[in-house]
Amino acid sequence: LIASFHSTFSTSMSEFNVTFIFEDKLLNLTISPNSDIPSIKLLLEIEFSIPSQQLALFHNNTSLQDNLPMSQVVLRSDDVIEVRRRTQPATTSASSSPSSSAGGAPTLASITPEIFNNPAALIDFFQKNPNLLQQLFQSNPQLAEILLSGNEQAVRGFIQEQQRAKRLQEEEERRRMALLAMDPFD
Repeated sequence: LIASFHSTFSTSMSEFNVTFIFEDKLLNLTISPNSDIPSIKLLLEIEFSIPSQQLALFHNNTSLQDNLPMSQVVLRSDDVIEVRRRTQPATTSASSSPSSSAGGAPTLASITPEIFNNPAALIDFFQKNPNLLQQLFQSNPQLAEILLSGNEQAVRGFIQEQQRAKRLQEEEERRRMALLAMDPFD
């Protein structure tokens, strides 16, 4: 899903590249100053499989608040934003359903690989969860339109293209990390 989200965040002339780090995962994005923190968190929810409500973003050890537009965050191209999972309060840690969000409603992170890789199941999932479809319209209108069409073949093609783009991006990231890990004196 990176390629389509990438285009969503690439609408401004003064966009900048940012690396998001969560545990051992890296995600490079081109961000527009018009982007807002909640929209970015929705993307991170899909990529890191963590509900956006549990994500906290930090730049230079300063928390980025949800009501803060990216235009007010002092970022330069190639800056790093740390993604942390918010700790649950002690009263909710005893919950019998830690993976569900407030009220037990599904989130974009609740889309399992089995659902995502099955066009009919993915269409059905979003038809049963109109709130998630609305979120998808905000973050990935192209995929939302394809899902609304009910055309399984179009959904399959879109998914395959997204997976191909993600594989290419991961391979590029592996190459980049290998270059960074190389000893400059060899």
